[in-house]
Amino acid sequence: MDLVAALMNHPGIDLNVQDKGGNTALHHAVANNHPTIVSQLLMGKNINTSLKDCNNETALKRAIDWGRAECVKILQKHERLLKKRSPEEEGGEKSSKRRNTKTQSVIKLPFSKLKL
Repeated sequence: MDLVAALMNHPGIDLNVQDKGGNTALHHAVANNHPTIVSQLLMGKNINTSLKDCNNETALKRAIDWGRAECVKILQKHERLLKKRSPEEEGGEKSSKRRNTKTQSVIKLPFSKLKL
């Protein structure tokens, strides 16, 4: 858990990086049935739960299909909370439409290789 928190807090880490199969850290946490890590990843400011893998599956769809009940609950709760947020809380526009014009270096880590 400390490793996940440390990576999330590093300014150059992009939690939405996808591997060759389109999997994100969230997809891997669901696939390996780590609901605690799913919860922790969802606390990330810029986590994108709508990213799909090469099978056109979001992390939630994978959790449902693979019978990861606890992960399903966590992801569904997160989705409900996102829907309740008002545009004012998001800075007057949906966060998915906001773009950071600063150039940043991004550290890409193979989350599938992490042993948790």
